Amino acid sequence: MKLFIDLTIITTKMYFRNKQGIFWTLFFPGFIMIVFGFQSVFSVSENPQINIFISTNTNENLNLVEKEKKLLSNISNDIVNILGINTVSSISNSSEKINYNEESIININIPRNIINDTKNCERNLKNCDVIFNYDESFKKDSLTTKLIIEKNIQKSIITNFPELDSVSINDYYNSINYELIKEKSKNNYKNWIVPGIAAMAIMQTGIFSVGFTLVRLKRTGMLRRIKATPAGASHFLAAQISTRAIIILIQTYLLLLLGKFFLGADINLLDIIFWINITIVSLIGGAVFIGLGLAISGKSRSEDTLAPIANLIVFPMMILSGIFFPVSSLPNWLSNFTQFFPLSFLANLMRSTTMDQVQIFSSGIQIIGLLVWFVIIFLIAIKLFEWE
Repeated sequence: MKLFIDLTIITTKMYFRNKQGIFWTLFFPGFIMIVFGFQSVFSVSENPQINIFISTNTNENLNLVEKEKKLLSNISNDIVNILGINTVSSISNSSEKINYNEESIININIPRNIINDTKNCERNLKNCDVIFNYDESFKKDSLTTKLIIEKNIQKSIITNFPELDSVSINDYYNSINYELIKEKSKNNYKNWIVPGIAAMAIMQTGIFSVGFTLVRLKRTGMLRRIKATPAGASHFLAAQISTRAIIILIQTYLLLLLGKFFLGADINLLDIIFWINITIVSLIGGAVFIGLGLAISGKSRSEDTLAPIANLIVFPMMILSGIFFPVSSLPNWLSNFTQFFPLSFLANLMRSTTMDQVQIFSSGIQIIGLLVWFVIIFLIAIKLFEWE
């Protein structure tokens, strides 16, 4: 055990003395992250809009519909004048599913009972709750929108129910609940790209650093000579793998910190459980791609042979695994295939852990997918690997 630890320390020191290796492992992924992250900072959304819906009934009379249209018109005008954000308003049947536009930053659902029927406004059934689903990046705009809607609904109540005295109107108005529901930003690309780049970096470190190192050692005959020493080749190989696992952890931590402090990504750095989950995800993903590096280097006689094989595997995964754009944007026949890439599983797992704060073992299919790939790849690596 002491020999293994000593070899791991030595190989780790050797790795950090390689300036080119440090550049490609740490600085290059960070540079890519910053480039794509700043693209999102300056172009969050070209046409942000606010959607306002009033849930109604199909048998509603024309007079009530006109009241609803007038309310929507007043709200829309105020939002445009105060916030300068376009609004899309509609009256939808309560039985229909409301379809939100991808550009919308706030979606508001106003029940018809608020302005048309006080008697049916039953608080225990929440028939009069105004629901705001808002993009977390636009909290200030959502609060302003809430005030605008409150003011206009109050005006509508006074206009629509002249028979009520001021006390009754005030009590009724105060009984309305305005519920704000924060949602993860659809437009916040930097929150999406940071864990994706971290997953890509794990893949590159696992495949290239292990593959090129072992091929170079085989080509120079050093790996064969190590077998004759008391250390043994198995201890040396285990130390090399452990060093890469350490590098992968350091790399992942630094990229997440860079995303947090440089790009402003929403990462909870004070959550210990989050760091435990990230560590487990990084080690599992690292094990898969280190195994892939071993498999590729197994039959490769030189760096010239290894490079095209590694690139043939790395580039399709990097482009088609949802690192820079969602897999859903691909044709169905292609996305149905690429969703099973090991990098797809790792990127999805990193995002669910980072963006959604999901516990690692709650992401069953992603974990199972990575573990299946781990078994398959290491069986292949054992079969292909040669010491000379």
